[in-house]
Amino acid sequence: MEPAPRVETRADLHRSPGQAVTSRPRLWLDRAAGWVVRAGGIGVGLSLVAILAFLVIETAPLLRAARVAAGTALALPSGQPLALAAEERLSQIAGASADGHVRVYDASTGAVQLDVAPAPDAPLSVTGVSGESTFALLEPDGRVVVQPIAWTVAYGAKRTVTPAAPAPLELALELPGSDVRALAVRSTPKLTTVVALAGDGLVIARKSVNENAFSGEREEKSARQTAPAPAGLALLALDPDQRTLYGADGSGRLFAWELGDDGAHGPDVADAGVPATALALLVGGRSLAVGHADGSLSVWFHLRAGRARTELVRAHAFGSQGAAIRALAPSGRGRSFLALGEDGALGLYHSTSERVLWRGASGVTGPAALAFSARGDGAFVAQAGAVHPFAISNPYPEVSLSALFARVWYEDYPEPAFVWQSTGGSEEAESKLSLTPLAFGTLKGTLYALFFAIPLGILGAVYTSQVMDPRLQSWVKPVVEIMASLPSVVLGFLAGLWLAPRQ
Repeated sequence: MEPAPRVETRADLHRSPGQAVTSRPRLWLDRAAGWVVRAGGIGVGLSLVAILAFLVIETAPLLRAARVAAGTALALPSGQPLALAAEERLSQIAGASADGHVRVYDASTGAVQLDVAPAPDAPLSVTGVSGESTFALLEPDGRVVVQPIAWTVAYGAKRTVTPAAPAPLELALELPGSDVRALAVRSTPKLTTVVALAGDGLVIARKSVNENAFSGEREEKSARQTAPAPAGLALLALDPDQRTLYGADGSGRLFAWELGDDGAHGPDVADAGVPATALALLVGGRSLAVGHADGSLSVWFHLRAGRARTELVRAHAFGSQGAAIRALAPSGRGRSFLALGEDGALGLYHSTSERVLWRGASGVTGPAALAFSARGDGAFVAQAGAVHPFAISNPYPEVSLSALFARVWYEDYPEPAFVWQSTGGSEEAESKLSLTPLAFGTLKGTLYALFFAIPLGILGAVYTSQVMDPRLQSWVKPVVEIMASLPSVVLGFLAGLWLAPRQ
């Protein structure tokens, strides 16, 4: 009996003459392996896309603009603040008025929480100390009354803030108050400095307080010095350390004096090109923010240009926001600052990254004063009989494309540079976020590694394939191939997680 004819299968079509027939289970395994490999490749591709999307989603907020929202205006029962200061959590506002009173208002209701009159004789001018809850009031007889405001915070069922007015400090300029055209004040528990522009000169009055730690005895010393002033000088600003005095005139020139025990030295002179209308020292006291008559802004450093010479340099500049800048208010944390225009326009800027974080209309006509909270999350603008609050969301002001990839001029640096130093020891530290040094460092490390890896890898491959004993080769080759299939990131992760703790 003849055997039944064999039916030719699909596998026979791909079988060469003399080749053994592949069993059906092996064919299914081969197909399954192919599906797994293809699925793995697709999964790797999707994983890379997902990682990229995750990185974009996580980093996109870094370049997002700040958000500023105006709140409901607070009607003040008394006084028109000519200078403002805000409590750290924005629960209260302190303001000094032309009637010689310093009042603290509740930021939610406008109710007066504290009212003191350090200068009841109707002061000639009222000045707020930049970045501090301190006010200076100039009396007609030439006395300058410095009134600080302190807030005591208690935590119980809720956070409670109690304002207090420590005893004011008086410094005598020994000249009629009507002669004073500009005033700059800084005050600490140990030293208070007042610089007045009067006539054709500067009057520098200082009062230091030394307290014996054992007996509590206080010793006060007063000093008064004078220095010539450049013609046309109109604005003054004093740094927090009370060692550098800045000034500006109506022609666009900027000045910087070094203050010592023997008087003022200098000044160093720089040409800003446009007349200045407002000055303020940013946090740390080494950067001077300048508002100009055309609405533009600039940031200047006082740098050492040699062993015995210093100079003012313009490190950052911002375009015009409209009308002349009326007031500047720096944040207590970082290099952000607010600029208020004569037309009520408000702008939020960051000096290091040169970012215009936000610009808009404040809705305030005839603004009289500006305050920026120490935490940088709120601001207040005062006008006659009212204060307008603003909520600010500004989480990443120091990040910009130029800060990440371009040269940036940092404080105390002689020129713009690529620098990575993300954190510092205090709020005054200037973040340096350039990714360029990290990228070049990675490339250099890769090139140095390839310099050794390429010859070792090629020689090792030649030895393994041509010289090594076949029995040892049967073990080494699979191990090398498996290691090559593992991503270096995974190996590094395992090494850091398991191997590093065992060193």
